[in-house]
This record gives sequence, C-alpha cells and structure tokens, in this order.
Amino acid sequence: MTASEGRVLLGETPLEALEDTAALPDEVAHALQQWAWVAGMLNPLDSADPDAVAVSRRGAQLAVLVAAVRAGPVEYVDPVSGAVCRVVPYPEAEPAAGEPTPWATGLAVTGFVAAVTAALVLILTAVLRAEYRWLWVPANALVGIGLAPTIWLLRAVPFWRWISYGITAGLILAWLGLLI
Repeated sequence: MTASEGRVLLGETPLEALEDTAALPDEVAHALQQWAWVAGMLNPLDSADPDAVAVSRRGAQLAVLVAAVRAGPVEYVDPVSGAVCRVVPYPEAEPAAGEPTPWATGLAVTGFVAAVTAALVLILTAVLRAEYRWLWVPANALVGIGLAPTIWLLRAVPFWRWISYGITAGLILAWLGLLI
C-alpha cells in the first residue's frame, strides 16, 4: 500500500497502490484504502502535525490488523518518519508450554468467589422468599441462566477461569443449601 511514503509490506510483497488487498476481508481492505487516501491528502507529512501523528498511529494499527488476518509478520513503513517496523500478530492468550498452573492461588480465588457468590444468592433468596414467596425459584434460575454464557467463556481465559469456577461452585452450593 502506498500513501505518500507509507506502505505495508507483506513478506516481500508490498501492497503497492492497494492492488494486493483482494485477499483481505472487505472491511480491512476498505480501512486500508481510507488510510491511504487520508495519508495522501496530508502531503507533506510533518511529525509535529497532530494529523500526521494520527495517520501514523492508524497505519500501525492497520499493520497489526493485516498481520493478524494474514497470520504472519508484516513490515510497516511509517509515512511520517519513514521508519520500517516489523509487526507480528498478537500471540495467543494460552499460557506458554511448561508454565506451571498456580493451583494454590487459583483455588484460593475460587474459594473466595464461591463463598461470596453463595452468600449473595442466599441473601437474594431470603429477601425474595420473605416478600414474594415462590418468586425466588425463577429469580435464581434466571441468575444462573444469565451467568452461564459468561462463565462458559471465562473458563478458557487463564486468570478468569478461577473466577468462573468459583461462580459455578457458589451457585451450586447455594442451590444445594436452598433445596436442603
């Protein structure tokens, strides 16, 4: 991609005049074309100009996006400074191989979150039971159903998985306590 002096190099192939954007999703190709148009309008680009800084920053963001879409490194040539930066896709959120699982800390967090969740559910139930009799049953069902998608997604994130385990355990303990 060329916009005055700026271009994104994908491997060895430059996106000259945005001709190589056909392999990119439409949104990414459109964003690159807009960026090139704006960068071309700010000629000459001065590093003290706030617009030039914004164009430079947006170009770097688009280079990260192109690297993620292409699943490989790209080189970004800053249209303001002319500096070439190698941009790699963001690494996965998975823990590195061989990294130990923090069981002691994780189980402590899980226990604390489970206790707080169980206490909150029991307090909510006591208030609902006192005022509205059987309304506590659908209310607790809605709380569990409402939290389920979030809990399911958080179970795969390294730190947040402990919190999702705690919420799940707290809901189960509270329901068992209510049924007994």
